[in-house]
Amino acid sequence: MRKRLKAKKLPDLTLVLVILSILLFGVIMVYDSSVVYASDLFGGKYYFLILQSFWVGVALMVGMIASLVDYHLLSRLTKFLLLASLAFLIILALPRILPSVFLPFYEVFVPKINGAYRWFYLNPRPLPPIPILGRIGFQPSEFAKIAISLYLASLLSSQKKRGVLLNLMIMAGLFGGLVVAQPDFGTATIIVGVALLIYYVSGAPMRNLVLVSILILVLGLIFVGSSPYRRQRLETYLFPSQSNTLSSSGGLTGLGFGKSVQKYGYIPEVSTDSIFSIVGEEFGFIGTVLMVGLFFLLIYRLLWIVGRLPDEFGRLLGSGIAGFIGFQVFLNLFSMTHLVPLTGVPLPLISYGGSSLVVNLFALGIVLNMSRQIVDNKKVRI
Repeated sequence: MRKRLKAKKLPDLTLVLVILSILLFGVIMVYDSSVVYASDLFGGKYYFLILQSFWVGVALMVGMIASLVDYHLLSRLTKFLLLASLAFLIILALPRILPSVFLPFYEVFVPKINGAYRWFYLNPRPLPPIPILGRIGFQPSEFAKIAISLYLASLLSSQKKRGVLLNLMIMAGLFGGLVVAQPDFGTATIIVGVALLIYYVSGAPMRNLVLVSILILVLGLIFVGSSPYRRQRLETYLFPSQSNTLSSSGGLTGLGFGKSVQKYGYIPEVSTDSIFSIVGEEFGFIGTVLMVGLFFLLIYRLLWIVGRLPDEFGRLLGSGIAGFIGFQVFLNLFSMTHLVPLTGVPLPLISYGGSSLVVNLFALGIVLNMSRQIVDNKKVRI
């Protein structure tokens, strides 16, 4: 019989302060990094600052609502979120499968941006733009992270354990494959990594984990080798002397706030994927260490809360959330410092973008709700 536990009245204050600190720093850096091309493209240097501030406000409201709702109730939404996420991923993959049939439709709702189909627009032309916000689009792959985490947490915490490994491999392969088809190899890597992490936390045999990891590695290498573009990216990583590095030259203390040279068109996606380069250039080694320290504290606090939850569903879901946020952080930082090939993964809570902010704050709100329900005795019988 399930024992009902009395929840704490307030969420974890340390986690709240860390989240707000990173968000504030992110808004400042989005403005700083985008001021040049915002002025050139939109005639106003505050354009991206206004948009990012709006999305931060929306994401905070979503996170606040999630922090007030008992996370156990999310298990009832598992199938809906999974099917909705899967449907949008299939829609984005169709241009690659049947381009001649679906391309006219996708040029409206799913435009090809930088050679990829990653965005679904809710009010494309000829529909009118929303004042200030313009065209509203979102990335279904962002929502896939929380959907797969919720599904696997529900699956692995249930009493029915038969066929779990096969089910996990099918769902992780399906979601990862659809995201790769966009193409978005970085996000696909995160989704598969989260699946393996949740499987590990559930107490899976190490033999199964090793075999699945080897299979995924082999498939990943085959996928990279199948495309000249991806092979070139790998060669750029293996032979960095042949390319320009995106790591900054800010030295110990940096050039100073607002004095970046790289934001004048020297690096791509300066306010999204490459924003860490601006941080390093303007704040130097000391500034980047402090920023990375905040992310370490964020991930540590997430794991601290998850480790004190009284039920398996909460521990698995919380581990998945900590996993996909942590994987995003390290993939972005490692790619910007040339420790791994470029992935195109944004820096959570800092990079410009509404989809990532809303999903990450929703996920963090879930963990804040978990922090209200932790108990001192970790061996409570459920």
